[in-house]
Amino acid sequence: FRAINQFRNGDIVMEMMNEMAAQHLREDNTKRAFIDKLDPNATIKDRSYPIVMQFVPISFNPSQRENLTNLERENGWKEGSVLTAQWIKPPERRTKEQ
Repeated sequence: FRAINQFRNGDIVMEMMNEMAAQHLREDNTKRAFIDKLDPNATIKDRSYPIVMQFVPISFNPSQRENLTNLERENGWKEGSVLTAQWIKPPERRTKEQ
């Protein structure tokens, strides 16, 4: 590990030394053994990052998983890499020209 931080809510963020170490921890057998030693009720989640995308069609509905899957496929991203999406400006606040 490069660093381990525990937050007030009990969450822990672990930063690995390199990508190979992170991939090793993601393997099912390794992950299960690590969780069993840490806390059987624990879960391991990949870190997520907010991004802003331009030129997304207004027909895109971020609440439908199918649209997120299409977005991943069209951009060559790993399936499940987009966890959630939302509009910066809610559709009901758009002008008619938008």
